[in-house]
Amino acid sequence: MIKIGVLGAGHLGKIHLKCIKQIPEYELVGFYDPNIENAIAVAKELDLRRFETESDLIDACEVVDIVTP
Repeated sequence: MIKIGVLGAGHLGKIHLKCIKQIPEYELVGFYDPNIENAIAVAKELDLRRFETESDLIDACEVVDIVTP
């Protein structure tokens, strides 16, 4: 199983998170978003771990999906 995280949890990032959760070959470890209010809401909505820094997320993953403008 590949550990994956997502950088960016805006509109498109949420779509990526939902899709990745459904892929059995991936272990979605969580995500990082610089907008704290949005990140808290997404973590609660999708029941995912919210990382407080990009570095923490990168250290916890083998693969990072970058979803930013």
